[in-house]
Amino acid sequence: MSGIDWENKPLAGWSAMLAIPSYGPVDPSCQKGVRVAMMLASKYGLTWEADASPDKVGWGHGRNMVAQSILSFPECTGIMWIDSDMVIEPNSIARLLSTAKRNNAEFVTGVYHQRGGYFTPVFYHWSKEKKAYQPYKDYPSDSFYPIEGCGFGFVWTSRKLIHDIAVHPDFNEKRGWFPDDRDTGGFGEDMSFCFQASKTDNQLYVDTGIQLGHMGEPRIIHQADYLEKRKETEWTIEQEMESKKAGTWGVKDE
Repeated sequence: MSGIDWENKPLAGWSAMLAIPSYGPVDPSCQKGVRVAMMLASKYGLTWEADASPDKVGWGHGRNMVAQSILSFPECTGIMWIDSDMVIEPNSIARLLSTAKRNNAEFVTGVYHQRGGYFTPVFYHWSKEKKAYQPYKDYPSDSFYPIEGCGFGFVWTSRKLIHDIAVHPDFNEKRGWFPDDRDTGGFGEDMSFCFQASKTDNQLYVDTGIQLGHMGEPRIIHQADYLEKRKETEWTIEQEMESKKAGTWGVKDE
């Protein structure tokens, strides 16, 4: 957590709404990790205003409920989104929000990886040629960079961003911030949010220094699993992902 002055409570003046959507049984170790990280964030000055976590509600509908609710909390700085299968470190929340505050960022994600396949990182760049989000094969360590999409496993969104999307001319009030079109060949609810956010004047970012585990069967998936898989199947991944080279990391396709 280099570059952050922890002694002077860097999160003082910020308040957060918690959103941990759950769709079934939750691993106790994941719950404990969140509690510890919340307490540490409070120690560094963060105020928790509300818990808006939806339980056993459809993906898009549940997240829309949370986004709508923060508009009724003008004192709330933003929403801390955490999926119930995330394995987080004690400093994960504090670092994510401190990174956002220090850089005046309205949207920041940490890094977690898919639980299957090549264990690819769950953040993306937009390919205008393919008209689709593409995963990154390489990314710099311990860095703050722009991205164009990500999953919502561990994300900070400001109240301002929620508002900016809602007042954009293309916003559909009935479909909300998180329309889920995956069954009809469109985006899932998380990527739909990112697509709508990209239409505003706000940039999405990732802090690659925040590495999270992804609870899976039969084990937790970490960055090391992705790197090992790349080493084993380098050529296959190169063909399959068709992602940008490291030299163009974080640069939008024109």
